[in-house]
Amino acid sequence: MENLNSLITDEDENEAENLPDIEEDTRSLKLKKDIDELFSSLESLKHKHELKDYVDSHKTINKKIAKEASQIFDGFITANRSIESYSEDNTKINYNDSLVFMNVSIDSSETNALTLLKEIFTTGLEECETFYDAYVNKIRPRIETAYNEVYVLISEHQNLADLSSILFMKNDEDGKAQFVNTFDMTLKEIVESDLETIPDSFPTISFVKYKEIIKEICTLLDNNKSFFRLTKMIADSNKPIAIPTIYNTEIIDLSMSPKEIYSIFLGKGLWYYSNMESLLDYVVNLVNLKKYDYDELTKTNAPLSSYLVDMQTEVKEVRDALGFMLEYVNNIGKFIHLCYKLLNLIK
Repeated sequence: MENLNSLITDEDENEAENLPDIEEDTRSLKLKKDIDELFSSLESLKHKHELKDYVDSHKTINKKIAKEASQIFDGFITANRSIESYSEDNTKINYNDSLVFMNVSIDSSETNALTLLKEIFTTGLEECETFYDAYVNKIRPRIETAYNEVYVLISEHQNLADLSSILFMKNDEDGKAQFVNTFDMTLKEIVESDLETIPDSFPTISFVKYKEIIKEICTLLDNNKSFFRLTKMIADSNKPIAIPTIYNTEIIDLSMSPKEIYSIFLGKGLWYYSNMESLLDYVVNLVNLKKYDYDELTKTNAPLSSYLVDMQTEVKEVRDALGFMLEYVNNIGKFIHLCYKLLNLIK
């Protein structure tokens, strides 16, 4: 875990201010890539089985079906088996040859999927467990330390502890200055606004610098929708929500305000940041469970084709959970760092 280890070796006096990015770790990502590839293979295998079974049940084939097969089965159309050689109507023309090709292709796809599955059950599971240990023992403590530093920053400055407004000004149509409270505005509204710093205010907050940090936070969230979803649900929830529930929940309104960001660092965010490894627990347990099913099935010499298709839902769950976790790990350090900068600016 070279990149993850390097995160821990930098000794910083202020974790939140100097927290470096948690870079993607290629070893842990290999499991994610293997799962992505397996899920794609199972999707393709499902479509291949459906079309092959349809052709087999009708005992005929036509040009329309051949065109569809060419989209699903790589190499289906050849010089000796062109689209033009199929009839518009259902006939036996090319039926046997097409069915043989489909069966061979499905057998090959199943073999490749099983090979990938064995890889996930062995080295992939080990990588996930290694990633779990690195997260619990090295990454999470730094995240918690950085979070607590933001909390201390708030508690030690009365204007932050009582924060209910972040004021700037703009001129109305008559040229008269008006105060604008950006505390409840969405990040995008702030980025798109053209406000001015209030002169001689305390504290004097530069709108240019404020907008710059807000834009960075906005970009980070927009480019990482799963992390955005987590951040939004933490801000909106009044009581802890189970992490697996969060990653399985779709949110229509993905907008965020400085007030919502501020609320995360008043205590409730720490529970989530201290329990994110429950997703890794879920991944490890689910892969272990499917490995047991696979091992039992191979002992009986039962056909594995139905097992592959049936496990598609579980593979999707592992893929989504692991992807959510990796997106969190790769962005939480940047997010806390930017929030610290924001609050440090207005303290």
